[in-house]
Amino acid sequence: MKTNKLNNKIIVIYLSSKYSKSSDLKKFIRFYKKFKAGSKHKLLICFKQLSKKELTKRLRILKTNDYFIDPIDKNDHEWGTLKRICQIYFKNYIFFMNDFSYPITSNWLKYFNKFKKNKMIIGCTASKSSNFNNSFYRNFKDSYFKAFLKIIYFFFNTPKFPNPHLRFNTFLIKAKDYLEFIGNKNISFKIQSLVLESGYNGFTNFFKKKGYKIKILNRFGNLFDLENAFLSKTFASY
Repeated sequence: MKTNKLNNKIIVIYLSSKYSKSSDLKKFIRFYKKFKAGSKHKLLICFKQLSKKELTKRLRILKTNDYFIDPIDKNDHEWGTLKRICQIYFKNYIFFMNDFSYPITSNWLKYFNKFKKNKMIIGCTASKSSNFNNSFYRNFKDSYFKAFLKIIYFFFNTPKFPNPHLRFNTFLIKAKDYLEFIGNKNISFKIQSLVLESGYNGFTNFFKKKGYKIKILNRFGNLFDLENAFLSKTFASY
């Protein structure tokens, strides 16, 4: 990895993990080149839990030395990888994108740069979904006992519908703010990740309780309050 602490630039993070394919990375690069960001930034591709063969394959796609190989083999999902990135660039703004994200309009980063300010988190997608309500629809892979335990778990950890929250796939945040949120939280299972995203003490509610403004930015550069996210016509708008 070759990196510098560029305090005056946004660090754009794209995660490429074992849950995606090399074709997803190619798609991101294609759209990243097609739709110019419009603001100065540093792009950093982050590789997580890839086999040596797959890592070599994806590094050939990059043709650059600006990448980060997560040194922790444990699957602590996006949360852990982003924490380690923020510890490196702790003075920067971080624009995070997961495996299946990619730009769809020009000046996409310029829009975020225009609106960014202290005590504000800006995301691209939001949802009113509640894992507690959803838990009543049993996954066919779950036994009835496991399904019951999920209902109990989500009852104590996740608000009922409507539960407006940012989705943890694409957003802009100060690295210091993220580090304050993630702290020493231990994420080992998908169910914990769901609660971290939308729970009572999850990502959105943590910052709302601290008086932060939670915003949604759509592809046309329009900014919306979280409560009016349905007007942005982004993912899960109703």
